[in-house]
Amino acid sequence: GEFSVKEPYTVWFEGQVKGRTRIKERYEIPTLVRAYLVVEAVAKLRRLVDCREIEILQVSSKYGKAVNDTVEQVYADKIPARSDRERITGHTLRNLYGAIAVLWFCPDRVSEVNYKAYIHGHRFISEPDVEPGTSAEEVEQIKLNYTSHANYSDYQLADSEGKYDLIIRVR
Repeated sequence: GEFSVKEPYTVWFEGQVKGRTRIKERYEIPTLVRAYLVVEAVAKLRRLVDCREIEILQVSSKYGKAVNDTVEQVYADKIPARSDRERITGHTLRNLYGAIAVLWFCPDRVSEVNYKAYIHGHRFISEPDVEPGTSAEEVEQIKLNYTSHANYSDYQLADSEGKYDLIIRVR
């Protein structure tokens, strides 16, 4: 994917890969730091680790363990693992990103579920945008990929009385 600054705290993102499809249009996603820092960090990471010649699925297999080990090392004492998981992972951070983005950026008139689905790139949940002639099995797999959004609703931000705030708790 490609990132570019849109606003001080949002970036344009283009080239989302979900399953075998690539979302062609760009879309705006919020950042939790200044947008230019995100764009610069992605550029630096790409200079340090060149993945252009690696298949998409190979990136996770090659780097996933190291990323998840680092997440565990840095955040284990700060973020509780889900009750059905042994440890926190990169997906945990993606989950928390969604919860913070809802708190900071989600307009009141937009449902949290739809907002998180949008910023996570989970589009076309009921009617996927697929090429003509795509088999029913592939369409069903794409729908399942989009419904993975449910995995990003395990964490919410709440205060000690259960009101939404900045203290993390696990559902």
